[in-house]
Amino acid sequence: MTTLVKFPRTSHLPWSEGCTSDDKIIPNLDGLMNQNVVVTEKYDGENCTLGRDQIYARSTSSNGGILRERVKALWSGIRYLIPEHVRICGENMQWEHSIRYENLESPFYIFSAFDEHYCLGWDSVVYYSTLLQIPTVPVIFEGKFDNGTIELLKNLNLNGREGYVVRKRETFKYVDYSTSVAKFVRKDHIQTDQHWTKHLKENGFKN
Repeated sequence: MTTLVKFPRTSHLPWSEGCTSDDKIIPNLDGLMNQNVVVTEKYDGENCTLGRDQIYARSTSSNGGILRERVKALWSGIRYLIPEHVRICGENMQWEHSIRYENLESPFYIFSAFDEHYCLGWDSVVYYSTLLQIPTVPVIFEGKFDNGTIELLKNLNLNGREGYVVRKRETFKYVDYSTSVAKFVRKDHIQTDQHWTKHLKENGFKN
């Protein structure tokens, strides 16, 4: 049986505009500098984990009900393909949060995979994406994280996107997550006073 593990909090990059008093900023960039990284779009959805036997949001005690009905339907057809000790993590995109999406290919987009105490490398994420026939979140950049990359990211035109996530390309330990992954969130991303669960409205899907 897959171990239920709460998804770790992702620290903000030092130049993240949407950092609040409750958020953490990565203490330094030493764990990323001169490493091969993958920068992916930060989708505005609900963090969700799929295992062979369980599906849950960031909190391991959540069952979701209607909030995860599309993802549960997808998971029921592919759960047997997920190895016992692997957790597939991604965004539940069924419901509109602060950004509306149209023509989504899937209610779930993968951004990482864990095998027990390891966050698997990006090539493994792509492998599970292909195996399960579930798309990854869009990739913005792949390459070495250096001062040039930082300047590129600081000047990135988000075109209405929530932000982006920088992660090491290779496998790393779960305990090293806080120094191996960091995010940028745009300024004033949340535009509503009420939580998205108070005004449920589905995003647009191709099928």
